[in-house]
Amino acid sequence: MQDSNSMPMLLLLVIQLVLVDSFRNFDDFPLHEPLQLEDEHSNNMPNNEPDCSRCVNMFRLSETEYISSKDTKIFCIRLLQVKRCIQKEQHSCQRNIGVLVLNTGVTIKQNWHKCSDFKISVNDIKNIFKKQKNIPDERCKYMQTKSDLSEFKHCGMFGDPHIKTFSDQRQTCVVEGTWSLLDNDFIAVQVTNEMVQETKSQSATATTKISIVIKEPSDKCVDQKIYEATSQFLPSIFKDGTYFTGPDACRTALIKPNDNEIRIILCHINTTLFIKRIGNYLTFNIKTPNEFVNQSTGLCIVGCPASEMVDYNTFFAIKDNTVVSPTLKDKAINICNLANLTDFYYDSCVFDILSTGDMNFAKAASISLQDARSLDSNIRLRRENSILLRDQLNIDNSFDESVSSEHYSPSRLKSSSCEHFNRTHLVILSVTSLLAIYLR
Repeated sequence: MQDSNSMPMLLLLVIQLVLVDSFRNFDDFPLHEPLQLEDEHSNNMPNNEPDCSRCVNMFRLSETEYISSKDTKIFCIRLLQVKRCIQKEQHSCQRNIGVLVLNTGVTIKQNWHKCSDFKISVNDIKNIFKKQKNIPDERCKYMQTKSDLSEFKHCGMFGDPHIKTFSDQRQTCVVEGTWSLLDNDFIAVQVTNEMVQETKSQSATATTKISIVIKEPSDKCVDQKIYEATSQFLPSIFKDGTYFTGPDACRTALIKPNDNEIRIILCHINTTLFIKRIGNYLTFNIKTPNEFVNQSTGLCIVGCPASEMVDYNTFFAIKDNTVVSPTLKDKAINICNLANLTDFYYDSCVFDILSTGDMNFAKAASISLQDARSLDSNIRLRRENSILLRDQLNIDNSFDESVSSEHYSPSRLKSSSCEHFNRTHLVILSVTSLLAIYLR
């Protein structure tokens, strides 16, 4: 018979496996939007529809924070917030086994960390959030009256990585490490690029982390906020647990339309940012008034360092059959044709696939082109600007069906998701059995 003291720890271990297994693969099993840690503004959330994964996501965020900070009292406050979330969703999620298992897991965690010793009150929960200042709405709207569409500028980064600067330079950089993309008195954006794994190329890099600091300006229209996106996780909250700042009529806010996209709207400077996750890497796009561009530094302003710049004419000239197999080259051209790309985006697509063999880069180029068209009304795209399309005006548009089914088939994605769904539920059934034995 199992020892009474060891049984709770066994249950906790299995509960952890359930939660980890449920969210191990973000691409095969989509993750619902994580709930921001509740504060006094929680009743004003954009989406109040029942979502039985909200409390699980809160638990994940709490554990991540605790691993980093090691602050047991704050962790106990977070656990209490998760408990409140479970109570709030109890009626709509009463048949959800994941929520029931989580409730038991949180109780075990509270006992393990001796949370009762902290005597946590409602005020403790509210005090860990920095309250928003009472700011007059009119003072923060000045950019909306001064700017019009013609004065906006766009910068974007995607792929291996490729950058379109505010001045419409289009370049490919081999920039490993952390680089400043944009920095001014209102916002700072840094990107971290890593070597692409499992590639024959020694110079292929891609963006795996984006850090954004929204600075507190002299007029105090917003509090300082920090947002950090990685290729594994796009949080729906800033690092302090909130999801907006600024007065009600002119907020700076995070919006998460889906699991792989974050939008940040900065009302006080009339600026919009897009961060998207494609495969194992991130893309970035920003639209901001020209007056802020003139006050900024970073890659979005000056472009790639000359020593780190890739020349496409040279690259495509040396990629003969001794370096790139004809099959990979044909696949790259077919995939990029299918993505309906043109100009610099087409060449970048072929470049990425030849450099890495990863077909997801075609999707990154396609989405970045869509974002550029959405954010830059003055963008000029010409087939003649593409080195490859200019030299191959009569490209054969036939498409390899094996490539299509392998990389773009909806049925494949659905099958993959179902397989992961079944694995997860087998683990949940095991937990249910253990709970039944323990509570019997």
